[in-house]
Amino acid sequence: MIPDTILGHGKSLLRRVGFKATPTPSHPRFWEAEVGWLAVWLHAESAEEAVAKAEKIVGALPYELTEGQAYASSPSDLAAFWDSLPCEEQVSAVMAGTSGLGVTFRATDPGQDPGELGPLTPR
Repeated sequence: MIPDTILGHGKSLLRRVGFKATPTPSHPRFWEAEVGWLAVWLHAESAEEAVAKAEKIVGALPYELTEGQAYASSPSDLAAFWDSLPCEEQVSAVMAGTSGLGVTFRATDPGQDPGELGPLTPR
C-alpha cells in the first residue's frame, strides 16, 4: 500500500502522468526503442493540472512523444495498483513525495515483445 506520506494531503496529491515516448538522439544514453512509456510523478490538485505540469517537464527532457494523449492516474488508482508497480516506479513515486518530482522510462528494445517493458540496452 502506498504510504500516506508519499501520496500527499489536502488538495495536492501524488499523480502519475504517462506518455508514449522514445529517447531522442540528444539523450545522454540514447536507446533505440520500439515502444516506450515515460512516467512523470508529481503532485497536483487535478488530472488536468498534472498533465499540464508534466507536459512542460517532458518538453525540457530528451524524449519525443510518439502518439496519443497523456494519462494521469488518480490517487485512488495509485493506491489500488501500488503493490504491483515495478520497483523503479515506486522509487520515482517516493522521489516525487519527498522532492516533488520523479521520472521513469520503461521501454522495449527493437524486436522485443512490447508487453515486456523494462530497462533498455544503451546504444
